Amino acid sequence: MFKYRLYFNKAAMIEWLNEMSVKGWAMTHFFAGLYTFEECQPGKYVYQVDFGEKMFSVKDEYKELIHDTGAEIVQCWGYWIILRKLAASGAFELYTDTGSKIEYYIKIRRMFKIVTIIELVCIWWNLMAGIAGKNLYGFAFAFLLAVFAIALGNGAIWATNIINRLREAQSGIKIEKRRKVSVLLAAGLFFNSFAWIIQENVSRSILHFIQMAAVALLLAGIWDISKKRNV
Repeated sequence: MFKYRLYFNKAAMIEWLNEMSVKGWAMTHFFAGLYTFEECQPGKYVYQVDFGEKMFSVKDEYKELIHDTGAEIVQCWGYWIILRKLAASGAFELYTDTGSKIEYYIKIRRMFKIVTIIELVCIWWNLMAGIAGKNLYGFAFAFLLAVFAIALGNGAIWATNIINRLREAQSGIKIEKRRKVSVLLAAGLFFNSFAWIIQENVSRSILHFIQMAAVALLLAGIWDISKKRNV
């Protein structure tokens, strides 16, 4: 069985993989958001996701460490390492002390920030191409990349909030929670991108409707962000 999911949140990915295992589906392969599952005894495996030091590979020492815990490496994709362990062997937790958890999420946040910066550079390049008239779909690609940039930026904020929560537990000093960018803003940018792509293939009335929906979502997203900042 194949399923497509795109997760920027490690916790959400782990939860979903474990839910699939409970339903009798074991994840066996992953490629660019496409998951492959095979039937298994319901709840046979419990999954975890780690963050490696190299892309698409792990050191032999890491493999030995994972093997010693009774777990196995299912897939390496980018920096993400998907692991599983027989549920009958007990709880599966990779990091147990606060310090190691903080270091782990700092690495994840760094990855999100780097990829977000790359996305922003690509957005600028597409905008310039659109303005110069060198790429008719430059604006569409820029808006679409902005959607991914928001998702990646929210991933960095998610990691930051976890780091701050762990630091709060260490020090007892409360740290203000970072607020994510509204999903409405991302939806508005997506509709804007869609409008640019189909503008030559649909009637003017349909195009205007999509553009008005995009503007409404963008304004709602900006209002939502402003409201959150004033809370």
